[in-house]
Amino acid sequence: MSSISPQAVLAAPPQVPTDDIREFLRGAECVVKEVILGTHERIDFSRSHLIVIVVGETLAFAAAQTRLWRAEMGDRSIPILWLLPFSSPELTVTGLDAGADTCLARPLDPAVFAAQIRAMLRHQHCLTRLWSRAAEARQLNEQLQQAYHAMDQAYDLTRRVQRSLLPRRLPVMDGIRFAVHYRPRSRVGGDLYDVVRLDEYHVGFWLADVGGPGSPASGMLGLIVKHAIQMKEIHQGGYRLVPPDEVLTRVNRELLALELDPPALAGVICGQLDTRTGAVALARGGLPPTLYQTNAGTMETWNGPGSHLGAYEADFILQFGKIGPGERLLLFTDGAKLTQEPDPLPSIVNRHAQLTGQAFTDAVVHDLLQLVHNPDDLTLLVVEHEPHNLSASIA
Repeated sequence: MSSISPQAVLAAPPQVPTDDIREFLRGAECVVKEVILGTHERIDFSRSHLIVIVVGETLAFAAAQTRLWRAEMGDRSIPILWLLPFSSPELTVTGLDAGADTCLARPLDPAVFAAQIRAMLRHQHCLTRLWSRAAEARQLNEQLQQAYHAMDQAYDLTRRVQRSLLPRRLPVMDGIRFAVHYRPRSRVGGDLYDVVRLDEYHVGFWLADVGGPGSPASGMLGLIVKHAIQMKEIHQGGYRLVPPDEVLTRVNRELLALELDPPALAGVICGQLDTRTGAVALARGGLPPTLYQTNAGTMETWNGPGSHLGAYEADFILQFGKIGPGERLLLFTDGAKLTQEPDPLPSIVNRHAQLTGQAFTDAVVHDLLQLVHNPDDLTLLVVEHEPHNLSASIA
């Protein structure tokens, strides 16, 4: 094995103590990267050797997160260890079925835990070599052509469904402009977006990542998500603008009602903007935080908690902000997972600050993708307040 210390990802629910686990891992000569289950966190699987998931009270979400990470790894095999709050055959079966390689229960014996970590790292080292050889063999396997033909038909149908869910044009109203760069990794993308004029002074916008990248099921799930996103309720004699946190709650319940195994996880961010004042209300679940660029060129992150939708019943936090003339918001899906330090995104945005609209959006995505070797579906939605408040009607 390499002389470089292996990296262990330690994932735990909020407020669950992990001091002992962290020390055990360090005792096994691991470099520990801690993440919180239920929040967006970039994980570079190419640098990770082991994942330790501390199972709290929300067993279903731990299982869903395990399946999601297995899907994101692709052919790469990284051992996953579940730490159970107590010994239970039922919890052990759930963890193994979800994709964990082994399960240990607290209280832990330090010697047994260290031996288990060493065994899993040896296993991961062997699997990495096998994965490399299997990747070469797959390129020579001509028998997959018939299966590819059947998949092509399914992908074509899904692509047509998914494309029909995207808006043909974006509105322009009262000096507020929207621009989008939509880049699916393959013929079928899991990203969706829309911008809707709600009334004379309010506009709603949302961005979603449903299903896995290139998944034939993403089209059907996209239909469900788009149908559930209702930002305006019509009542007899009037209407009500639905706050973004309520919108996400409704989408979450629709996905949970499917009772799929594995769960239909989705990332969604939804916003509502008052064009008179520039006031913005946002709610986020499972997508990267929104970036805010001021007219002075500084960058801020509107970073609130937000778990994936479709995992479990959850409350979504409503955030408030404001964009003035010359300022803009940038909403991303997570197709470009940057691991560089410091984060290069602010410099990319400032590099093209003199651009506006679609030219700005395309330039940011172009530079961003230069730093990502294997990007997934990526969509950037930009909300821009023009420097001069020129009134415009919806396009």
